[in-house]
Amino acid sequence: MAKIDKQKEKIVFWRTLFFFLLASIFGLVTFIFTKYLTLNNLQLILSNIAGAFLLIGIIAVAVKLKKEIDKIGDM
Repeated sequence: MAKIDKQKEKIVFWRTLFFFLLASIFGLVTFIFTKYLTLNNLQLILSNIAGAFLLIGIIAVAVKLKKEIDKIGDM
């Protein structure tokens, strides 16, 4: 397998992970909106913490994806 093909597969992996995390954020927001009145304070705090981790994860994946895309331009 050529180097460029390996690099393309890395980009596909990171792009898939990016969209998975994005869908997870949407799912969490949907859950909070639908169950807001029944959630207690601890559950709201935990969902906020989970949202923060997902946001940090999506930013990290976006940065890594950008670096991988830039690598393919150098090949």
